[in-house]
Amino acid sequence: YGDSVAPVSEVELKFAVALMLAGAVVYALVIANMTSVLANANVLYARHVDELAAVTQVVDDRDLPEGLRQRIKLEFEYVWAKQFGVPDRHLLRGLPAALRDELAAPVVDHLTKVPFFDPNHRNGSDALARAVARGCKIRVYVPRSTIFAARERRRELVIVRAGAAYVFRDGRRRPSAVLREGDFVGDVQFLFDARHPVSVRTGAQVCEVFVWTPDVLGDEVIREDAAPVRATLEAYQRRLEAWSRGRVDEASLQHARPTLVQQAPSTKRRYQIGTYDHIRGAWE
Repeated sequence: YGDSVAPVSEVELKFAVALMLAGAVVYALVIANMTSVLANANVLYARHVDELAAVTQVVDDRDLPEGLRQRIKLEFEYVWAKQFGVPDRHLLRGLPAALRDELAAPVVDHLTKVPFFDPNHRNGSDALARAVARGCKIRVYVPRSTIFAARERRRELVIVRAGAAYVFRDGRRRPSAVLREGDFVGDVQFLFDARHPVSVRTGAQVCEVFVWTPDVLGDEVIREDAAPVRATLEAYQRRLEAWSRGRVDEASLQHARPTLVQQAPSTKRRYQIGTYDHIRGAWE
């Protein structure tokens, strides 16, 4: 900038001034771009913080108990840690249909283990399973959540995607069975709108499940004399018998016991700990 080589003529002076202005513009552009990159890198996290702050405000306004507050916060943190708070349906929405069908292959594999969709009862065809797989929803249940309550009427087929869920029968405090990846529940209720004879709850871990509602069947006719329906009812009866005499090993039982802090909040309202088990904490 003229420290070592000073401009002498008018032309040299104009050239030096032009170089100084060009350098200032380049420095400004570099700083602006760096600022933009750093700001965009935290856009998703900023949205997550805003959503969590809004939920926290609602929780405070409703004066919810501490145990439920922890579960709500844990659900948001889990979704953020796994896929930056973006639901699966948003991630796959822009993909071609053929590619989405290929990505749904693991879902089809899980569905074909359900007697109603088993190709062995459908002349070796998995066409219905592949069609129904497109209507799959993924739901996340945080610890201490109820997936199905006993005697509840809800038409949903649920297959465990990750984690574990526990089956409780006849109001017992000890679970009768553990549902792990690939295990399913609700197939008879999904078809016939029957009440659930057992309650299904999560333990000390987060549980992800695939969920289907009856509308995914489309024009499929459900006949009680059809082979898939008979196989479903027979398998359902065997599961009920196994659950009635089932016992869970001690290692699995450790995950079914409460681990979250469930204390009565210091408010004017009174809550029972049992209330937490009947508040469904699901995210779609």
